[in-house]
Amino acid sequence: MKMTGKKYLAILTAVGLVAGMVFPAAAADTRAEDQTAAGAVVMDHEIYRLYDSTHVKDMKLADSVKIQNQAATYGAGTLAGVNYGDQISTLPMLNDAERKDAKAVYDALTKIGADTEKITVELPTEYKKETPGISVTQDDNMAAAAFVRKITQTALDAFMRDYPEICWINIGGGSWSFNWELDVLNGSAIVKNLEYPIPLSEDYMPVSEYANRIEQAISQFPVSGSNRYEQLKSIHDELCRRAVYEEGTYSHELYGSLIDGRSVCEGYAEAFKAICDRLNIPCVLVSGQGIGSSGQPEAHMWNYVQMDDGNWYAVDVTWDDGNTVYYDYFLSGSDTVATHYGNTVFSATHTPQTDFNGVGFVQFVYPTLSKMAYSGSEVPTPPTPTTPPTPTTPPTPGVIYGDADGNGKVESADALIVLKIVVKLQPSTPQLDQVIELDKDGNVTSADALLILKKVVKLLDKFPVEQ
Repeated sequence: MKMTGKKYLAILTAVGLVAGMVFPAAAADTRAEDQTAAGAVVMDHEIYRLYDSTHVKDMKLADSVKIQNQAATYGAGTLAGVNYGDQISTLPMLNDAERKDAKAVYDALTKIGADTEKITVELPTEYKKETPGISVTQDDNMAAAAFVRKITQTALDAFMRDYPEICWINIGGGSWSFNWELDVLNGSAIVKNLEYPIPLSEDYMPVSEYANRIEQAISQFPVSGSNRYEQLKSIHDELCRRAVYEEGTYSHELYGSLIDGRSVCEGYAEAFKAICDRLNIPCVLVSGQGIGSSGQPEAHMWNYVQMDDGNWYAVDVTWDDGNTVYYDYFLSGSDTVATHYGNTVFSATHTPQTDFNGVGFVQFVYPTLSKMAYSGSEVPTPPTPTTPPTPTTPPTPGVIYGDADGNGKVESADALIVLKIVVKLQPSTPQLDQVIELDKDGNVTSADALLILKKVVKLLDKFPVEQ
């Protein structure tokens, strides 16, 4: 897969003033190429930007370029109670300090507005380095920069998918900086906060004018229908009507689909999410690979949306927008067959990528996709509630602790199910809770998922609940 248009995010370091003493500062240069002489660590921001110049039987095939990093101010992603930012506090690949600091960065990003010039993030746990002298070495700078890169990358990965509304911030053109505070008496150096001057995209100037256009486009987007199915179909059809699949200045962003009229998969998917957020309909962006008629995987983006029956279904407006409006990828399940596109199964043509940027820091969790397509326009009747057993009811004899999927084995897939339950992307039952609540604290948390992983790699013989 050809990769072009690489974007970088530089992390720069400097030494501040401590106890009235002046220490030499590392040169702060925002140019990504000056990554060693200036004491800077370049952050390779592996976020896909997608485009296509080939139409095959009205199917939009995506080649991969790097996506323009985005930030947001409206907070629409939180309205429906579904966003990737909520997962940061439970990500098992981060330690407790990294989770807290990454969430602080994420929360600070959500406060960015059209007139924001700089954000400052106070780190809840701080970054501390023991130093026998009164100086910070280059190795110290590099270690701190690696920590900052990890937490800011994690926060940005979640943030850009939760808040696609604002397109004028070119995060790839900016840098995060931090200052050391030296505690001479205790022999330590501390990083307490991060600073991020907001870099603006030249394509969205003046920012206030573009911000108003986007806000109006979202708030005034016409949606009809008396139930969720009809509303989503209305959004799907209107996006197909007002946009054509075509490269343009704004086609990789929400602005292209809603206003400019030229869009590729990112623009369609981000616009669909923004309107769903306005209506409080749970919706997430999904990025990964799509396999078109060429048979080759290409970078692609689509949506998952939750219906009234509690299940999640896929929507790919991009591939439904042809010479006519199709519905092969509207509220599809993983086993849904696209009749207009070679009778292909959805899961065979859409592969989600949970490591959003490819650097391996964290794996986010997508909602579990229904196997079958949504049944139609009628809102399903909610199931009759049943009385759950008391929390003290023991598991059914023969049930294996940690075996979340009930296949008779404890595997990493079971840990993934636990994480989905923790972040409310998958429902649980009282019986299942008794199987996966492993540390005897009375709650199902990411700690239980970690115990499963430890047992999988043979770092644990028995769960605490078995002892």
